[in-house]
Amino acid sequence: SIAVVDSDRSLCYRDLLESAQRLATRLRAAGAEPGQLVAIHLPRSSKSIIAILGILMSGAAYLALDPQAPPTRNAALLKDAAPILLLTSAEAAPAITSAHQPQQILIEEQSPAPSPTLLPHPESSDLAYVVYTSGSTGQPKGVMIDHRALASFVGAALQRYAIRSDDRVLQFAPLHFDASVEEIFLTLCAGATLVLRQEAMLQSMPRFLTACEDLDITILDLPTAFWHQMVTEMATQKL
Repeated sequence: SIAVVDSDRSLCYRDLLESAQRLATRLRAAGAEPGQLVAIHLPRSSKSIIAILGILMSGAAYLALDPQAPPTRNAALLKDAAPILLLTSAEAAPAITSAHQPQQILIEEQSPAPSPTLLPHPESSDLAYVVYTSGSTGQPKGVMIDHRALASFVGAALQRYAIRSDDRVLQFAPLHFDASVEEIFLTLCAGATLVLRQEAMLQSMPRFLTACEDLDITILDLPTAFWHQMVTEMATQKL
């Protein structure tokens, strides 16, 4: 079945897992292990989903950076978080010149076949991911989430939302927001299809709804302001 739908390709679950395992093997060889943090500097794409899974399979935790953020913010986050590696691509490599920038790993580079027996099984207390606050009231702060918390949330939310394997969930939130965790892990753990949002969908509300219909989206998890905009346009008969 299809795991991820991107603008230019779709990945079945087998291809997604094999790609993530290959990446995990590369990251392990570069020093990733439980207790380590790997930063991601990639736009929303099937590569970024592979990156998240590959980092977790390596035993390390991930920190998703915003590729559109000012370089000074990302440099500050890298200094504070001190990740061991920075996972990016040739097109998305950050324009950051800092003594705190870790070794870069390009996700598109070829790698050998995976060696699953070499991949660790993280403990429930091991770090899974870090997400930073906006810093609007001061210095951005990193919130650390371990595997126990992530697994407990996913298990409870799957029961609550009753996502099925034939659902198609829109991945709407930026990857550096914690809402993306809900979209990605609930969808993949349910065996459903994760459909990645494209920027063109946000040009207007009618275009967004048309795109959702064309993509056969069955589940939306949108910010409150976006729901308000949708209701307002419906009330004024713009839709």
